[in-house]
Amino acid sequence: MCRITGIRDFNFKAQYPLDNVLAKMRETLIPGGPDAKGEFIDTGNGIALGHRRLSILDLSELGNQPMHFKHLSMVYNGEVYNFKEIKNDLEKEGYAFTSDSDSEVILKGFYHWGKEVVKRFRGMFAFAIWNHETKNLLLCRDRVGVKPLYYYHHQNLFLFASELKSFHEHPQFKKELSLKAVSLYFQHGYITAPYSIFENTFKVKPGSFVEINNGGEVTETIYWNVQDFYEKPKIDADYISVKNTLHQELIEAFKLRMVADVPVGMFLSGGIDSSLVTSILQNHTEGKVKTFTIGFDENGFDESKHAKATANYLGTDHTEYICKPKDAQELLHQLPEIYDEPFADSSAIPTIMVAKVAKQKVKVSLSADGGDELFFGYTRYKKFPSFFHKLQNNTLQKTAALMASGWAQPLFKNVAPYSKLFRKISDGSVKAGEMLRVGNDVLAYNSYLKYYNNTTLNELGLHSLFDHSFLVNEKMKSMDLANQMMLFDTLTYLPGDIMTKVDRATMFVALEGREPMLDHHIIELAAQIPINYKFKEGIDKYILKDILSEYLPKDLYDRPKKGFGIPLFQWLKNDLINDIKSELNKESISKTNLFNSDKVDSLVKKLLKEDQNNLEQLWFILVFMKWYNRWMN
Repeated sequence: MCRITGIRDFNFKAQYPLDNVLAKMRETLIPGGPDAKGEFIDTGNGIALGHRRLSILDLSELGNQPMHFKHLSMVYNGEVYNFKEIKNDLEKEGYAFTSDSDSEVILKGFYHWGKEVVKRFRGMFAFAIWNHETKNLLLCRDRVGVKPLYYYHHQNLFLFASELKSFHEHPQFKKELSLKAVSLYFQHGYITAPYSIFENTFKVKPGSFVEINNGGEVTETIYWNVQDFYEKPKIDADYISVKNTLHQELIEAFKLRMVADVPVGMFLSGGIDSSLVTSILQNHTEGKVKTFTIGFDENGFDESKHAKATANYLGTDHTEYICKPKDAQELLHQLPEIYDEPFADSSAIPTIMVAKVAKQKVKVSLSADGGDELFFGYTRYKKFPSFFHKLQNNTLQKTAALMASGWAQPLFKNVAPYSKLFRKISDGSVKAGEMLRVGNDVLAYNSYLKYYNNTTLNELGLHSLFDHSFLVNEKMKSMDLANQMMLFDTLTYLPGDIMTKVDRATMFVALEGREPMLDHHIIELAAQIPINYKFKEGIDKYILKDILSEYLPKDLYDRPKKGFGIPLFQWLKNDLINDIKSELNKESISKTNLFNSDKVDSLVKKLLKEDQNNLEQLWFILVFMKWYNRWMN
């Protein structure tokens, strides 16, 4: 596990010291790669590759990077867990190896098979390969987007890096806000690939190559798309057979994630997914699994007791830490440095804390993300169809009554698309059965997820409206609603929010985070499992819970789902109130030339009056301003 960066300057004529600039770009990435550093520089071609290493496999210097073979040079971040199997295949082809690292296997595998080699990889990865003969630079990102990879392309300058902060060290990088990205951020709290907060700066899409040739032309190639597997016919097999197949795939994928030359642990929340991963690992590997959890003093947020009960039953080596308001206050100031872009998922704070706790005992920790998206786990998957059905089939009068009663308030954040219909209520012109369907199911679901809708974005002062609709295609629209929602979240929320949160939190403390539920064998299988095996008799994640029942008694996991939330209201109105006042005053807001300061001021006043409505909207602004004051001033 490492961090990478690099430069391809087509106009390089020694206007700046290439080696010094690369060093500065690379050294911003020290937290994620404290163990070693390396570089490759070719001033004649304006090419430079930089690497910071977090040693996990083959701890010797033989695993250092950049790594070279024949006419190829590579920098790489991630883990390919089945590298020994690929290595054996290459040895049969006559290749010799000097290290026991997966890096050498990736490089020689690429030399032998070309781009097709990525289809053999089971893991998480982001790498860049420079071809000395063709003068092409190739970037690649793993299938799901577990590992990050950014690039900047403007005026014959091409930069790449694991984190945006690296680009700030290049003298020709222009920091110009992308209004599309700002719009995405305020709607969802994160910025979806391929966009980033800056113009001319992009994320490599999950499952993609980005290549820039010697003429400066950039091309993108998709080598894996999860939608392809949702489009296949569902598995035509009985439930027990599917359950057994899934169970074996889970065991294999989870055991693969224990491959390391350093201690490995597990984040245990006490929820279904983390309990399942921990249970399988504890029952199918030797020794006690080290588990880690975070709790809170505030009522309604602490699940540490559930995690502890599961750990005690399984016999893991368990550690817990109670997250205090002072932790949040300290980390709030660090969020812009850790995440580089505005990132408003408040559960980043306890995620960073649990990573810090784990780092004291291990160098690798597994996380159980992905189960909700793959196995119909989010509460909204059950709530949204009911609400959408009411919008389609009830009279407007009944729907308006539901809205007025507050029934829909916690469920539906964006009523703007329906406002024209609601206005017809006054004359009673719309009768039962005549409510119009608003766009497509998945587009309505996209609206449902927004924290800021078109109306509130305009009130805030943002008029460049851009949302996730660009990801929706006709084949997605033809799927049933359940699969539309799961696929949409797998393309957006999973890489954009969840993977970003875990990667930056773990790498900030030099801890490798691994995602066993996101093995592509599991994803491809899950996409083809019939929905009635995932959601049955009103029970979500039915098939996962059934497998878990073979390891844990039901009373340890059978309870309502609770997200990894924090006591945001309590913290904002008390311990973080000074941050609110200093960052969100009219003078501070006005200098951005982005926001309506009166609107922001009204949100602050609501908080001071202990009004919890629009709390997330206020948090989004606070996080944005923290980021803006760090990187734009």
